[in-house]
Amino acid sequence: QQSMRNALAPLLVFMAAELQIGTTEKGALLSAIAAGYLFTQVPGGALADKLGARNVTSACLALSSLCCIAIPSSVDAFGIRGLWVTMATMGAVQGPLFPTSTVFLSRWMPKKTAGGCDEKAWGTSMLDIGISVGSLLIIPAANTFAEIFGWRGAYRIIGCCSLAFTATWHVLAADTPDACRF
Repeated sequence: QQSMRNALAPLLVFMAAELQIGTTEKGALLSAIAAGYLFTQVPGGALADKLGARNVTSACLALSSLCCIAIPSSVDAFGIRGLWVTMATMGAVQGPLFPTSTVFLSRWMPKKTAGGCDEKAWGTSMLDIGISVGSLLIIPAANTFAEIFGWRGAYRIIGCCSLAFTATWHVLAADTPDACRF
């Protein structure tokens, strides 16, 4: 999730040079993900409760990966407006991920016991650290991919890697500890 979202800022430098994207358009593009995210965050937790957090996470990650792969084609076909719509769609399909992660934490982390600690706080911290590490890794990776393969290739590589991660996630993840095979 974070890798696809955070790839926009460094890749926008490469895109702006080719597509003559101005400062105002850059700002609008950087806000597109948030625009999509806004409308789907609240229903995300309810979806996770109804369909299972693993299934919602897998669907959101897969759809987001496909949006990432589609960015070059949407720009080529529809220009900056196509990019904005694709980024907003990516935000919309990523919106349920944060509330879905809280569903996972509530099912996997033990509740606080008398004299014990609350492991949900630890789980939330690990989730936040993962987001930061992902951001630290994707920014230089996106720049390197863009320098070697162009910004279109960078988006496709990031999207394909995200699809591979999603497939692995779906096979290994479980909604509850009782459903876990490991």
